Amino acid sequence: MPVVVLALLVGLAGCEDAPPPAPETQPAETRYNDSYIGALAAANGFCHAWLQRDETAGRALLSLRMIRRYPDELLRDAIVGQANPRHAAYEIFKGQRLPDGRYAFDVRLFFRYTGGHADLIESPLTQVVMARDEANAWRVDEFPVPETHDRPRGMKLDLPPRAP
Repeated sequence: MPVVVLALLVGLAGCEDAPPPAPETQPAETRYNDSYIGALAAANGFCHAWLQRDETAGRALLSLRMIRRYPDELLRDAIVGQANPRHAAYEIFKGQRLPDGRYAFDVRLFFRYTGGHADLIESPLTQVVMARDEANAWRVDEFPVPETHDRPRGMKLDLPPRAP
């Protein structure tokens, strides 16, 4: 029996160099607060209105500052778009709280051009910034607004060259 006790003591002595146990992490559902979730939900609602080309639903989610910053025609183009390209999909990535209390979410908007080049075009990564209004509701405070009626601002046209 003394041999077993000695083996246990030698084994325990070797455990001192073992790494400490990993700290417990918070479950994913508790990492975000109500403000983040509210801002994300409103951003998703706006992007869904963009995808559906629903001007009424999209405008209802715009901040007063956004409405005052752009002419109605450009805001309509930002939400409804043009006949070509068509809104195809969107992705919203993890957001961050800004020092002024707003939230910025990276967004990728996908457009589909039809005609000679029926390619899915991926826009560059952009942002939607959410701010609370006077009624404490989350509103879109910044979103890509086209500078002209031609195409969305910053839209990258990676079309292959036309065949002769």
